[in-house]
Amino acid sequence: MRFLTLFVAMCFSPAVSVFAADRDYPNRPVRVVVPYAPGGGMDITGRPLLKHLTELLKQQFIIENRPGAGTTIGSGQAARAIPDGYTLLLTFRALSLGPSIYKNLPYDPEKDFEPIVLITLSSDILSVHPSVPARNLKQFIAYVKKHPKKLNYSSPGIGSDPHLNMEILDQKAGIAMSHIPYGGGGPALTALMTGEVDAVLVAGSIGLPFVKSGRIRALAISASSRAASLPEVPTLQEEGIGGVSGVWSALFAPKGTPQEIVMKLNSAVNKILANNELRDFYLERFLVPLGGTPDALGAQLHADVSNWRKVVKDVGIKPE
Repeated sequence: MRFLTLFVAMCFSPAVSVFAADRDYPNRPVRVVVPYAPGGGMDITGRPLLKHLTELLKQQFIIENRPGAGTTIGSGQAARAIPDGYTLLLTFRALSLGPSIYKNLPYDPEKDFEPIVLITLSSDILSVHPSVPARNLKQFIAYVKKHPKKLNYSSPGIGSDPHLNMEILDQKAGIAMSHIPYGGGGPALTALMTGEVDAVLVAGSIGLPFVKSGRIRALAISASSRAASLPEVPTLQEEGIGGVSGVWSALFAPKGTPQEIVMKLNSAVNKILANNELRDFYLERFLVPLGGTPDALGAQLHADVSNWRKVVKDVGIKPE
């Protein structure tokens, strides 16, 4: 009888301790991998969110920037992390691009991550350097057609959302510009402001102050409707350019992370996104707060993985 009692205790005590750990989560700092360089749009999205998470869950949520290789370095590190809730991935829609861009991707976006929650939807600003003699999109397209392959644009990297969206713009407008990839959204914007490049499709969250100051000129935005902060700037759809869409941000965990932890994080982020102060902060910076269930994020990821395969094939980008 004593042996049976010990055997039962050995079988069930690990599970009990795991469930207790889940309920106590988090009881130490949480590492949040961001696969982008500092200074880009994820700083605007992520840092305020993690500040609120730290306050709500009484543990530090610390950003760890791991840029490189079109976000695959940081994303791969997060995918291989222990699935205990103490390593998370905070990223943009670029996660869904990997299977279309890289032949030997070291992770599967749909199989190697647990979706937690959508955070924001951002729109981009098609911007040019003030030296470019174009005041609107029609003038810009006409100017590029007169100087094929002479104008260039920057992006956060090959296969990034801005890169592919600019390729779509080229196709839809019948123009040809040269692509110059940089190591993140911040460096890509800096290249425009210094005149190294002529154009960029920049996240509104980081580009808006420089449009307002006159350091760059806005021609159009990728949103479905005009922005209150730039009411005079039309959407790309208004200008006859469809297919260029906004970019979501989201929180993921490594596959196998306990569902109790996933749902605790989901509930916390949804509560934070309902905070009027944070919502106003986001909306002023071209970011629409989202939230929702893990299943909603999983469905969005699946749809985008499928859609990007078609886009990459249509624009003629060959997987590396």
